[in-house]
Amino acid sequence: MAPKRKEVMASPSKAKKPKKDCNAEKLNQQVEEVVKALHQAEVSGAVSKMLSAIAPLSLGEFSEQRHPFQKRVVEGLGRLLNEVEAALNKEVTDKRSTRDEAASVKPLREKEAADAEEKLNAKMAEVQSAKVALAGKAMAFRAARTALAEAEEAKIIDGKNAQDAEKKKAEFNTALENLTALKETASADAEGKKRTNELMASLKKHKFEESMMIALPAALAKTPEARGQFDSVVIGQVEGELQKKIAEQDQILADAAPGQEKCIAAINEAKQSLDAARGEQRVAAQFFDNLSKEQNECSEASATAQKAVRDSASLLKKLEKTLHNAEVEVQIFEQGPRETFKQLCERSAPAPVAEEEEEEAPAAMEESAAEIQLPVAAC
Repeated sequence: MAPKRKEVMASPSKAKKPKKDCNAEKLNQQVEEVVKALHQAEVSGAVSKMLSAIAPLSLGEFSEQRHPFQKRVVEGLGRLLNEVEAALNKEVTDKRSTRDEAASVKPLREKEAADAEEKLNAKMAEVQSAKVALAGKAMAFRAARTALAEAEEAKIIDGKNAQDAEKKKAEFNTALENLTALKETASADAEGKKRTNELMASLKKHKFEESMMIALPAALAKTPEARGQFDSVVIGQVEGELQKKIAEQDQILADAAPGQEKCIAAINEAKQSLDAARGEQRVAAQFFDNLSKEQNECSEASATAQKAVRDSASLLKKLEKTLHNAEVEVQIFEQGPRETFKQLCERSAPAPVAEEEEEEAPAAMEESAAEIQLPVAAC
């Protein structure tokens, strides 16, 4: 027997996913783009809400199929888009004007900063010169003060010689008075012994000749009548030596008088020089202080001018950025919503598909089915 024919089981057809309508999706995106742009117009919230509702109903219709009302709506939407575009262009114009104004101010700020820096440098040079001058006046003041101190020291030294001479002269006069008194009387009594002791102490202090100091007490101890020739010679020598010492001190005092006058004159001159140097130093110090204050003011002005330049540059950079962003917004609007609106306004209905083309599909399906032949069972 011939084998039985195997029946071909048709597999159950799979459920097909609904095909996306790309044209409808694109249309919705375009309408949404235009509506979003329309919201930038200066309209109330209610109008904005109404635009969201009527724009798809008008722009979504083909241009030749629009109702006159829809055409008026499209025209109104075009006017609103023109207002939005005008507002964007106005913002660009305003920002460009602000940018140009800031750009025109920048050179002025830079010139002010350069002038302030130049003035500061000039003032710094003046301050340095005044500082050097003040140092010179200070040195002159110190030199004048030193000269005065030296003149006063010279007067003290010269005066000390005169004082020593005055003191020695007084001591020699006292010794001479004691010797004269002892010449008249013996030194046996208390008063005589006292005078003798004072006389011998003075002679010893001033280092009189030792032989005189040895022989003198013995001669003075005797009464005037009992003294011999040697005693009288010793007393006479001591008396002559004292007178000589007194004359020497008188000569020192006489010589010292002009020296003191010279010292006093030198001191007065040094004082005048010191007063003049002190006055010049004060004037130079005041001048230096005034210049220092002016330098500080110039420094602050220069810092302020430099900050103004930095602020101007920063502001200009910021304005350039905002202008660029505004220009980009205009370009985006023109290339986006404006171009999309134009396309929607001009959108036409597609040409109708011919009937032969519509019948081709079923015929093609029949031909495909005819080509599939089922196997026939053998007799």
